[in-house]
Amino acid sequence: MAELTLEQRVARLEAHNDICKLMAEYLLVADQGYDPDGITAMFIEESSWEGDDFGRHIGRQAIWDFFDSLSGALVFAAHFVTNPIITFTADDRARGAWRLLEPATVNSGGTLESSLLVATYDNEFVKIGDQWMFQSVHVHVNFFEPISKGWAETAKS
Repeated sequence: MAELTLEQRVARLEAHNDICKLMAEYLLVADQGYDPDGITAMFIEESSWEGDDFGRHIGRQAIWDFFDSLSGALVFAAHFVTNPIITFTADDRARGAWRLLEPATVNSGGTLESSLLVATYDNEFVKIGDQWMFQSVHVHVNFFEPISKGWAETAKS
């Protein structure tokens, strides 16, 4: 494989920053109540969102429906992501992985529970025009448990 030119390397660095910014904006919208319009605006039409314990949602409308349903169940969430690894498969396509730590307040049948989610994001991105967008989001859940219960029995790698 040929070595990238300086211009290509700079473009990749800018794309890396743009993808990290898109991910941060997605997490901010999630932290502010999971506005389905705000979230789905970041996805291409032929996209998917999948979470081990949250189901698979194909297409913007299904993703919108899913996030609309979260507003009553997840009363509070603070998404903290670390360790970004972004790889490019083409100039307009990339894959990104992050580790997630999310304290949350879950409405469990009218009872509020303090919970903790630990997971990994494995996302695919595509550049449409000058804008990076989500093609797919996959959340691999290690555990999502009430803090009072703990996670020693349920955590998986």
